[in-house]
Amino acid sequence: MTISDALTQYLELGSYFDPEYGRENEVLNMFKKDNPILSAAHAQELIVILEDWSGDNKRMYFVADLAYLYDSLPIELVIKLLNTAVAWDDPSFNRVFLRPCLTSLPHEKVTWILQRRFRLYPTGVINLIFHLNAYGVDTRSLTEYIDDLNKPHKTYSLLNSVQNVWIRIIVSLLGARVITEGYLWSPVILPEKEPNQT
Repeated sequence: MTISDALTQYLELGSYFDPEYGRENEVLNMFKKDNPILSAAHAQELIVILEDWSGDNKRMYFVADLAYLYDSLPIELVIKLLNTAVAWDDPSFNRVFLRPCLTSLPHEKVTWILQRRFRLYPTGVINLIFHLNAYGVDTRSLTEYIDDLNKPHKTYSLLNSVQNVWIRIIVSLLGARVITEGYLWSPVILPEKEPNQT
């Protein structure tokens, strides 16, 4: 069975989140039986589906549900699933993209990746912390990183002030209404090194 065939049959079946709720899904199970290991080519097809959203959430759910069945996923697919989870608007369903990543990567690697996403998607990362805790993930390094970003940093205070002045001038000249949040102008603090794989 191909990814395309599985997607078509999955949409026709119309049963979503089965793996998340412990239910059997005959289409997903058939694909897994035919493909016990998810190949790099399959992963690339799934990434394309995630990138080509086109307003249809069900196609995205297909990727998450299928990935859920595999204990090991190519890293490129894991990164894309995490990005999708972070950017997902609905904080109750972003977990379906997160869960397969937690079975495929060490938890500290997942939280390290999320640290790097926080600058662009702070709300999305914060929304995932609830699910990470529910799945038993140690989120201390992630929450400490976020807390550290929210602390004032003397080194950058002058730079931040100058940035804010210039932003206000530009906004007033353009007559645009722009909402700026403090985190946009706080210093970038990235983890010093990637955690070791276990």
